[in-house]
Amino acid sequence: MAFTRGQFRNFTREIEVATRGLTGPEASRRLAAMARVHIAEVERQQAARSGGVVPDHTTTVDGRVGAAPEQVRPDGVILIAWHYLTEAVIRTVTYLEENGPERKGGWKASITTFVDDTAVPRTARFPAGATEAVVVVRADYARRLEVGKRDSGGPFVLQVPMHFVEQAAVALRPVMRPLGWEPRFTYVDVPDAFALSVEATRRRRFGSRGIVTERSPRRVPGSRDVESQVRYPAIVIRPLRATRS
Repeated sequence: MAFTRGQFRNFTREIEVATRGLTGPEASRRLAAMARVHIAEVERQQAARSGGVVPDHTTTVDGRVGAAPEQVRPDGVILIAWHYLTEAVIRTVTYLEENGPERKGGWKASITTFVDDTAVPRTARFPAGATEAVVVVRADYARRLEVGKRDSGGPFVLQVPMHFVEQAAVALRPVMRPLGWEPRFTYVDVPDAFALSVEATRRRRFGSRGIVTERSPRRVPGSRDVESQVRYPAIVIRPLRATRS
């Protein structure tokens, strides 16, 4: 999903600080103090809203990324960019766990998160500069959870509707978009797990360095056998994009 510049203003806030009559060092100190107050206020408000998840932020001072607010010029600008990917992933995992089948529930332990193609622990905070997260259900029967049917033609899982992960991605959009992130459903391949037949010619797999997108033939060369691989349901979380207007 993309949004217009007008909609983008809903994600921004500008604060002007009066510095007339102050010396250069005094003006810099006032700007820095206001920035610190603003950061503390946003962290407090967002933690209360999200149930305790404090958003990450990046500070840019007079064009210097990562500089401290106290380094601002008397007539300078402090830009604070807030990042909600950690909360977006927590909400995704929580939704899957709370709305998935409960008969055994072992699949919940298989939920794995990759941030910029690197697996991360559930308790980790993500880098403020992270650009993508992929939440994967890696249980052996995850594909059956999504689209599987029994020999009789009935659904493999009765407690939740088929396409559960795909529907979760749709249900999460109203929650994620106000945070600046867009969830989308996809499949990813894991080469060292339960083998399933290839259904697409283009795939994403987990290699030694993370997720790899590559071309894969439907059939083994020189054979009529269908190549086998694992395709697990996943939710990809990427930043919302602004359109030109």
